Amino acid sequence: MSFQVVVFCSNHRAPVPGLGELMPYALLPVGGREALFHLLDRLGAFGLRRVLLIADRFADQIGAAVGTGNRWGVRAKVVAQPSFAGLGESLVKIAPHLDAEFLLFPRLALPGADLPGMIREHAEKRASLTWLADLRPPSGPQAYPEHRHAALCMRKSLLEHHLPQGSRSCDELVAGFRDRACEYEHFRTASYPSAAATPVLDDLETLWRANRAALDGGLPFLRLPPAADEDGVRQGRDCSIARSARIQGPAVLGDGCVVAAGACVGPHVALAPGCEVGSGACVADAVVLGGERVPPGVELRGGLLGQGLVVRRNGSVEPAPRA
Repeated sequence: MSFQVVVFCSNHRAPVPGLGELMPYALLPVGGREALFHLLDRLGAFGLRRVLLIADRFADQIGAAVGTGNRWGVRAKVVAQPSFAGLGESLVKIAPHLDAEFLLFPRLALPGADLPGMIREHAEKRASLTWLADLRPPSGPQAYPEHRHAALCMRKSLLEHHLPQGSRSCDELVAGFRDRACEYEHFRTASYPSAAATPVLDDLETLWRANRAALDGGLPFLRLPPAADEDGVRQGRDCSIARSARIQGPAVLGDGCVVAAGACVGPHVALAPGCEVGSGACVADAVVLGGERVPPGVELRGGLLGQGLVVRRNGSVEPAPRA
């Protein structure tokens, strides 16, 4: 399907305290794997090959991580946009890179919804703007993760003639376009209902909840390490687990993880590839970035470990533990 996909990968909201100044938010893990990689996986599976990634000061890091996009079956291009004045203004700035029509992810998301179906609906209704609409109940076990305006199909011409002024967020942009639809006979809006989860990742809480959902099987469309064993543990390739180590599911261990003697991992732990848990260490209800090491004897509960920091779910930041 030759439909351009545009993804904003910006840290402009500094969604994760401490880490937001050190690394791209798009490369933080969900289920032990970079969130952006999950998105590219889905786009490749849907046959959406042409992907434009809009990044801020971390454009070089994202470009190095993604490369050409071949491993996901896409052709990726990264465009740097150091400052973020608002969604509407940002779209105007990148207009030279946009096709006449495109699929927009205003924030990083994990699409479970049928994106090709949404694009077909957009074309059949000859809409200028089509947005993803959530069919799931507003509360209860299926309510998370939300995908309010997680994805939009839109015409580039909207940026030239109908752009609502001061549209900083996606919700404001959609509301402004809907208000203007009655002013122009040729301007049609549409919604594409979906009951499939499409979590938007735009702060620490949504990242945390997405990791929980991935570990609990609530996001079955994500590509995680091989199927969980009877204890709910998923283990990637080339992992080394000591016989005296104890792993309690749900948990994900990425490729090449090492768990030393006497260590305890889980429940609700996601170790990105290349992590090491030292002897006697205990990790529970935690997310650990790729290549990080939990020193021997250390206890890590309820935190995200990476870049020499531990970020707690409440947003507090502290130095990573040392042996």
